[in-house]
Amino acid sequence: HVLPFTKAHLTKFRDLAAHVCSPVQIFLFRILTVSWFFLLRSDEAIGSNSEKGLSASQFEFVTFPRKRVTVSIGSYYGTKTDSEAHLCKRTHECCCLPGEKSHREKVLPLCPFCAAELLVQDSRKAYRLSTAAKMTHSRLSKDGKVLPAEEQALRPGDGSLPQKSSVLL
Repeated sequence: HVLPFTKAHLTKFRDLAAHVCSPVQIFLFRILTVSWFFLLRSDEAIGSNSEKGLSASQFEFVTFPRKRVTVSIGSYYGTKTDSEAHLCKRTHECCCLPGEKSHREKVLPLCPFCAAELLVQDSRKAYRLSTAAKMTHSRLSKDGKVLPAEEQALRPGDGSLPQKSSVLL
């Protein structure tokens, strides 16, 4: 029996300042926040290897009239258990309170919109900075070509390899 994982747990993780400070730890906290809000399994969020997991192209951001993020979950190519490649879309609005945010809240938001936005921004930065990232551990199309950075697994802002779901266990 597993007890439920609550927003209070996320808050406690965020407030452990000494434990969430490296780019990889920040990435893992943000992906955990996105996973919690969107009810994602760890293999859907960051994948079982560095070629799998969410990519920037799976997020759609709307900022007017309200900040909303939609994530598309599933495979465009189909899988062993979903040969017709059904996609599921889930949407959340920004849940930040009005007013000034602390530095910690800016870096480690407890909001699906803000966490997803920062994940995508950091990943885009990582792919721009790291030419090696474009060549190793890349997702390939059906015809064996390397997919664009937007379709690659999300990466921490320091350009390190995408994380694997085993690190969340």
